[in-house]
Amino acid sequence: MRVTTTNPGLVMFVIDGSHSTGALWGSSGELLSDTIAHQTNRLILDLVVNAVFDNGEIRDRIKLSGYIAQGDDVIWALPGLEPSPKWLDAEQWANSGKKQDNSNTPVWVTIEPKGKTPLLKAWSNAIEIIEEFRTENPKSGIFLISLTDGDFEEIVNSTSEVQIKELQSKFEENAQSNNFTHMVVHMSAEEKTPIAFPANPPGDKFSKLLFDLSTWMPESNMSNPLRRAYICNADPGLLSHALELGSKVIRNEPFQGNTTPLTEEE
Repeated sequence: MRVTTTNPGLVMFVIDGSHSTGALWGSSGELLSDTIAHQTNRLILDLVVNAVFDNGEIRDRIKLSGYIAQGDDVIWALPGLEPSPKWLDAEQWANSGKKQDNSNTPVWVTIEPKGKTPLLKAWSNAIEIIEEFRTENPKSGIFLISLTDGDFEEIVNSTSEVQIKELQSKFEENAQSNNFTHMVVHMSAEEKTPIAFPANPPGDKFSKLLFDLSTWMPESNMSNPLRRAYICNADPGLLSHALELGSKVIRNEPFQGNTTPLTEEE
C-alpha cells in the first residue's frame, strides 16, 4: 500500500491478550505475551523510522490504532485514552512510546494476560473503525494485523456460523478494494509445525477459520501473489518475519517470499 500525507494509511493491531498468552514459548523461557508486545513495538518503531520520520519532521502518513482482546473486553492498546475517531495521527503516536533503559525499542504496547479471547468482538470493532476510516479516507490503504494463540474452540462453539460468515464477508468486501490487507498470525507455544503464507486453506476447522478471515497478500509485495496473509503455529522467529513483511507491505516495498519459510500441508 502507498502512504502519503494526502492519502495516509491506517495501520491497526488486534492483539490476543488472554490468559493463554502467559505461557512460555517451548523451552525458551520467554512469555508469548512479552514476545508479542516486543515484536509489535519493533514494528511501530520501524514505521516511525522508515515511514513517518522525514528530514527531522514527523509526516502524517500513517494513522495508528490498536486493541487488546481479553476477558470480555476489547481495550485500547496504545498510550493515552481511546481517541475519537479511534486512531492516532502520526504526530500523536510516533513519539508516545516509553523509552527503556535496557532497550533501543520504545514501548507503545504492553500485555498483561488474563481471561478469555473475545476476538470476534475485537474484529467487529475493527470493522467499524475501518468503515469509519474509509468514509474519511476513501483512497487510503488499510493494514490490519491480528496476533493470537487461540485454538478458537470457544469462538466456534459459542458463535453461530451466520455471525462468522458475516464477519468474513465484511473483510472480503474491504479486500475487494485491493487496498486492504488483513494479516493473521497464530502462534503456538507447543512448537507445532508452522504453516506460513499458504495458497490453500489448512485442513482443520480452526486454522481454516483464520485462513478465511485473512486476505491475499498484495501482488506487488510477493514473488508469488497467490499467498494468503496468514501464518499458523508461528514461533518467535516466524512472528518476527511476519511483522517484517507487514512493514514492507505498509511501506509499499517488495519482499522476497523465499526469505520467509513457506510450509504447507500437502
